Amino acid sequence: MNVAQKLKHDFSLSTSSSLKQKTSANIHQNKPRELWADYAKGICILLVFIGHLDFIPRLLRIYIYLFHMPMFFFCMGYYLHIDMDFKTFVLKKAKQLLLPYFTYVFLYAILCKCIVLPLLQHTFDLTYLLEKCVGMFVQMRGTVYSAPMWFLPAAFVSQLFFYLFRKYIHSDLYEIGIVLMISACLVYASKYKGMVLPCRIDLAFPCLSFIYLGTMIKKKQITFNNITTILLIGLSISITILIAYLFRNSNDKYCIDYHALLLWPYSLTLLGGSSICLWLMSILKPIQKKSCLSFVGEYSLLYYLFDWVPVKVVHKLLALAGITQPVLLALVSLISILMIMPVAVMIIRKYFYYLFGLRAY
Repeated sequence: MNVAQKLKHDFSLSTSSSLKQKTSANIHQNKPRELWADYAKGICILLVFIGHLDFIPRLLRIYIYLFHMPMFFFCMGYYLHIDMDFKTFVLKKAKQLLLPYFTYVFLYAILCKCIVLPLLQHTFDLTYLLEKCVGMFVQMRGTVYSAPMWFLPAAFVSQLFFYLFRKYIHSDLYEIGIVLMISACLVYASKYKGMVLPCRIDLAFPCLSFIYLGTMIKKKQITFNNITTILLIGLSISITILIAYLFRNSNDKYCIDYHALLLWPYSLTLLGGSSICLWLMSILKPIQKKSCLSFVGEYSLLYYLFDWVPVKVVHKLLALAGITQPVLLALVSLISILMIMPVAVMIIRKYFYYLFGLRAY
């Protein structure tokens, strides 16, 4: 084969590979949306709000924390595709996760909270500003070098590790074993040594377990009958009660944490969270009709970033009316999230979509 023929052959292979990637991407993009995931994310993003309320029972808080954020990683794994080169994958995930993260943190946490408001209140602190600027990139939980919205960098990091493991290990058993082993080591290092890693790596690995769970369910096309679902519900409730018993003397309101538990409660937490993710998917799968809740799930990213806006507005209005009961405040705030946030979401999507990696109308 002469030089001209070789160049033609290489160009043909390159073009063929590019076309395959584009075709595969178009197939994934044009696949009909499965509503169960929207409903699951809608439920979980509302539980994020409910889980932070001070007055909810301890058992309920533990149950919520077993799965309300892991369910998002489970859905990621269910829909995650890696049939593209590493650069394309990184750019795609950076647009989906890091673009909204940096946009939000810069506009709200840096510009608004560290510069504009302190200047207006004459409390500007340059050291604090620099710490938050570094924290935006470093994201070391529990230190001054941190920033809000841990979920987005953790999701980005966990999906990068998933890509690398899938591409270079090629074994479900070995990959899951490695993920569980590293997660256990990070749990130990965090709990007993106080170690934290940048970019939420110490949190990304436990969450990566749920990405693998979602991937396995999709790959094997596993479904659950009514009896299995009931057994999963019973298992998750039993684990919740057991965890509550183990932490009965703890004053920590958020005793369930996927990066800082003893190994024994951590394994229970992982099992309990997995069982809830599975039964939640099984009961939501048959739903075929959209609703307000599926809308919340479809735009759960914007709810995650901005659900505090209607809450603050409602709290101000209720304070002016002299209403201070926590239960009433929480109930009205939840209603405001459901009623006001859809309007805010539509405005953001129409006029500011490019800031958050969304598509225009």
